[in-house]
Amino acid sequence: SADGPGPDQFVPAWLAGLVLALLLAVMGVGGYVLRGVVAGEGRVSSIADAEVARWQAAVRKDPGDLTARVSLGYAFQRAGRYDRAVDEYLFVVEKDPRNTAALYNLAIVYRELDVDDKAEAALWDVLEVVPDHALAAKALGELYLERGQYRSLLKAVRPVVEVHPEI
Repeated sequence: SADGPGPDQFVPAWLAGLVLALLLAVMGVGGYVLRGVVAGEGRVSSIADAEVARWQAAVRKDPGDLTARVSLGYAFQRAGRYDRAVDEYLFVVEKDPRNTAALYNLAIVYRELDVDDKAEAALWDVLEVVPDHALAAKALGELYLERGQYRSLLKAVRPVVEVHPEI
């Protein structure tokens, strides 16, 4: 009607309450699962652990698959297991010293671990392979900015700015 909904058009309060309670229950359980709170013995306890398990299986299947090794390293990195991430990235770099994904991620992990001299070396290794690697130049620039080493900052970012002035 023009005056608004009639009494037969309202949802009963008990039904609305039930739907709301079920919705909240589903959201609550989903939150626990996503946070890894609902995990029994032998089960994957978080999304990060699931990624680690997935890539570990891939590496077991083909230990020489460097792409899987980089992905496993990244899964460890996301899970905060930096020592294991470093091991995977170093394995890849030993086999392929020009693997920029492993070198860059290794540098980022070293930054997380406050091992800035190793991070700096790994970032320069990336820039040696790809002089206009924007992420490596940015990370190196941030490192030099923190140290107040402005000439080094300019040296690191100049090739990227020349090739990508829009950045």
